[in-house]
Amino acid sequence: EEITVMLLEGYTCAQMFQVLEDNGVCTVEELEEYAANGELDDYWFLEGVERGDKYCLEGFLFPDTYDFYKNSNPRDVLEKLLDNFEYRFNEEMVAQIDTLNANVTGGTFDVHDVVIVASMIEKETASNEESPRIASVIYNRLFNWGGTPAYLNIDASIVYALDGKTDL
Repeated sequence: EEITVMLLEGYTCAQMFQVLEDNGVCTVEELEEYAANGELDDYWFLEGVERGDKYCLEGFLFPDTYDFYKNSNPRDVLEKLLDNFEYRFNEEMVAQIDTLNANVTGGTFDVHDVVIVASMIEKETASNEESPRIASVIYNRLFNWGGTPAYLNIDASIVYALDGKTDL
């Protein structure tokens, strides 16, 4: 039986896994175990991502509307989401990371870093019009602190760390 599942922008791995379980695609436990330890195709953007944690694919499971079969194999499910990320994260975006690194002293951002910052921007933004300004604030805080540790001081990173356990 085929089922259509919508994974919304801003969902964490935990939220996506729960939606998939709620729709009978896979269990949360199967998805967490496979994300942490299962064999996946060789994705260029996962280079350097340390496996072993159930949420190590955070940010790479692309939000979209998908068709799955009930009781699917967790590998097939995760690879469908990763394939979509690979399709959408194009060469132009990779070139933009190279430009960012070339124009910033000490710039060593990779795809994983950019995905993390993009997730923070998305959580901090009330509308698409705000995104460039919020991105500018975050990148300025990351790169313009004169070599001292940067404090982002944004709610998105704290909310993520709290994992929904309490309100700010």
